[in-house]
Amino acid sequence: MNIVPASDAEGRGSVPAEIGIFRIAILSTPRTGNTWLRRLLDTIYSLPQVVADTPDDVDWDQLPQQCILQLHWPVDTALESLLSKHEFKVVTLFRNPFDTLISILHFATVWKNTGLWMGGLQGDESEIIGTRPCSREFAKYVASERAKLLIAASANWGETDNCLPIRYESLVEDTVGELKRVTDRLLTAPDEVISAAAAANSLAHLRASVQNQHFWRGQPGIWKSLLPQTVAQDIARHHAPAFAMMGYANDADQNLSNADADANWATLELATIRQEMAESRRQLKQTSNELIEARWEITALEGRIEPLVKVGPLVLKIAERVNGVVEFYQGAVASIRRSLRMPEKSIGKGKRCEV
Repeated sequence: MNIVPASDAEGRGSVPAEIGIFRIAILSTPRTGNTWLRRLLDTIYSLPQVVADTPDDVDWDQLPQQCILQLHWPVDTALESLLSKHEFKVVTLFRNPFDTLISILHFATVWKNTGLWMGGLQGDESEIIGTRPCSREFAKYVASERAKLLIAASANWGETDNCLPIRYESLVEDTVGELKRVTDRLLTAPDEVISAAAAANSLAHLRASVQNQHFWRGQPGIWKSLLPQTVAQDIARHHAPAFAMMGYANDADQNLSNADADANWATLELATIRQEMAESRRQLKQTSNELIEARWEITALEGRIEPLVKVGPLVLKIAERVNGVVEFYQGAVASIRRSLRMPEKSIGKGKRCEV
């Protein structure tokens, strides 16, 4: 279990202490906007976030009284019981399965740990790494039990009692409006806090803050330029229950050929590579500037230390002379007392000047 501290974003809100237990669980299919929603809600409510790969990874009895839990996991009675026991408000994200599968395909190539999703149930995404939407490998993956498990998660959670479904497309189109609807169901938040959260967590801003392209395109409907009608038909057939439950239709472009789809995918991936290179150059430039500033600070510090280094030997010599005077004084006093046959006293005995 990994606990992420609450956001320190400007304009963030908070949950009054008198509310007591306030816990939100985001339980959805991967690549449907889970992390984005978690950050938005964190900024609105200023809550620590618990991120786990499986329910067993969560220390349920040590959870913060107020928090957000993010977990990719299918519906099961044991998890539902735990969520109810610990008073979680459950939300799930609906996203067009066409776009979700395209996002999974891209992300599997740039992030090697997708096998952690749902604890590796029914396999992983290793066979589609570096492939294309029109490839045989992707067609095989789409029909797999692994893909069916992932895509069905949001739809199945959406059918459970008291679960709040959030449509990804609505969140992109009108972030403030959709957050207003969501917070009215969870815990009412001021309009200015919602607006500040949307501004602080725009997809463009978040995209520049991560290294693994977690926030890739974020563009609803991008699948229409990447999935020809025959490919889309196969996807819709294999995932018909999820399409029906979440209310998505197959309106693929009938004129899109496999060759055009492959060309569009190559263009998209090339643009992503260029974007990554530009971001890497920006970060290198920033690091270089920070190093230059650090060198200037070191030089300035050396300039302040140098006079102290030069003074050091002089201070030691003065201290030695003072100690010599003290020792002479002690000896002279003792000699005078002996000559006058006065009793010995420990006036100044053993005292030295220390620096």
